[in-house]
Amino acid sequence: MNPRALVLAGLGIAGLVLAWPRRALAAGPGTRQDAIDAIEAAYPETRGGLAAKIYDVAGRLGAHPFDLANQIAFESGFTFSPSIENISCRQRNGRESGKCAVGLIQFLPSTAAELFGISDKPAAYRRMAAMSAIEQMDYVERYFAKGWLIRKAGGAY
Repeated sequence: MNPRALVLAGLGIAGLVLAWPRRALAAGPGTRQDAIDAIEAAYPETRGGLAAKIYDVAGRLGAHPFDLANQIAFESGFTFSPSIENISCRQRNGRESGKCAVGLIQFLPSTAAELFGISDKPAAYRRMAAMSAIEQMDYVERYFAKGWLIRKAGGAY
């Protein structure tokens, strides 16, 4: 099975889940290193510490590490780049319009500003894009831990 084959997930929110080999899903991630190895095998871009950070953040959030890796893969266009921009938005509105998203989970400038505790959306956008992927994972964790997605959806997840 191609580890990058995608299937729709029925999670109540729009999202995609990677079709992991049945053996990996049935057995679960096994040890921490098994899970990190599986993430790195599916997404070579996560080598060098990012897969381990994804595993650790997922554990603290109570999420499956494969699910978090899949979400980041989808949102970042499978680049795992903290500076990846939403290209279609940028083409329509300009790079620092205050409307376009950036990063591992496509932070809007307004969300980045709120996470940083500042009001300057363009500065928040630049700051988020300048981080390493491992640094940005701390903000991925803050975003999901605070239930921002739930709050923005009016309490429904």
